[in-house]
Amino acid sequence: MAYTSFVFNAQIATNQEGIRQSEVFEDVLNAGFDAIEVRREYFLDVKKELADILKKSQEVPLTLYYSAPVGIFVNGQINPELTEIIEEANYLGAKHLKLVVGDFENYRGDLQQDLAPILEKAGALAINVENDWSELNGGIRNNLLFVKAAKENNVPIGFVFDTGNFAVIGVNVDTAIELLAPFTRYVHIKGIKYENGSANVSKLDETDQDWRLFLDKLPKDVPLGLEFPCSFDEIARQLTLV
Repeated sequence: MAYTSFVFNAQIATNQEGIRQSEVFEDVLNAGFDAIEVRREYFLDVKKELADILKKSQEVPLTLYYSAPVGIFVNGQINPELTEIIEEANYLGAKHLKLVVGDFENYRGDLQQDLAPILEKAGALAINVENDWSELNGGIRNNLLFVKAAKENNVPIGFVFDTGNFAVIGVNVDTAIELLAPFTRYVHIKGIKYENGSANVSKLDETDQDWRLFLDKLPKDVPLGLEFPCSFDEIARQLTLV
């Protein structure tokens, strides 16, 4: 498949107890990935870990993606925390920033005008929003409302389509693909196991859900990220399944 990049998501590294994200770069490269998505929510000391990751990124040739589970909108207003998040992403030299939509439904402003200072600060940084596991940001409606409005207002923010996240919260993935694929600029995959009526994240070869069928319906000229707990002994083999 002609994906532009294969991205290691640092959620995988959380399976390795006590390992910081800055310590996995060589393993990620050796496993066959060309990019790593660093997760802000896993930082214990933001300033120190940003510095450690910057240093490591200058030593190991991986493209940096930065993920911060921060809403673009809070209480119907542009989130003032965005400025800090973008400064952190630019400090790292990240190429991509992943956020969530937040409270867009109550927003009544001029989207292009209000986001202009944020986008100017972002510069060449590509910004996307992802469906997570929350009631607000996990479903189709809020994400679709925002990405459609962004497109209509020439705001260059796209969508990260996470197949497994939709499944975990009970959203029909095929319906989500039909509506959100046109806005998708980055895809996340994970396996899903159904146990006692619940959907749980799994490795790609232990799944009850045919993620390949979903990939066939989603854009191919985008980065593809793997996001599920897995040992480094296993992750290289998981990548070969794609």
